[in-house]
Formats: sequence, C-alpha cells, structure tokens
Amino acid sequence: MPPATQARILKRIARYLDEEDEEGQTAPDRVVIAAARVMLAAGKLSLAQQALDLARRKFEGKKSEVSLADLVRAAEERARRRIEERDNEDEQRAPGGIHGRHEGGL
Repeated sequence: MPPATQARILKRIARYLDEEDEEGQTAPDRVVIAAARVMLAAGKLSLAQQALDLARRKFEGKKSEVSLADLVRAAEERARRRIEERDNEDEQRAPGGIHGRHEGGL
C-alpha cells in the first residue's frame, strides 16, 4: 500500500478517536473501539518493521567484511596447496619415478 494511502486511512481512523472531531462525537462505541484496535495493530506492525529494518542494516554492515564466498574460496585454495605439497612429497620419495611409500627393496 502506498504510504500516502496508508496515511489517509490512518488519519480517518484517528478522527474516530478524537472526541473533538465530528466523527469521534457521532461514532458508535463499537466503531471507536475498532478504530483503536486498528491504530494499535498499525503501531505494532510499524515497530516490527522498524526492528526488521534495523536487523537487516546491522547484518548488511557485517556482510561487507567477509562473505561466505570469500571463506569458501580461501578454503579451496588452502586445500589445493596441501594436495600439491603432498603430491610433490610423494614424487620426491618414490625411486625411479615409481610412486610408492617404500624406498628400495621389494
């Protein structure tokens, strides 16, 4: 709902709650109570939305420091280097180009 429309609706409802306004003076009690409930619900929703917006802004502020993609990329690079180092060690230990862990002998 556009903010302007929402504002017009809430202003109209607020008139039912104003004892000095013609709407408030002539409205039945059930209408006044319903208007109060609507204002309460609107206030609760507004506060809940503000809390969500604040939590999102805090999360997005931290998000720029390190992303999951950055962590995965770094872990993959470390794993690749370890595999290369292990392969190089195995090649250096293997006599005559034969890959294995025992040196000399059968």
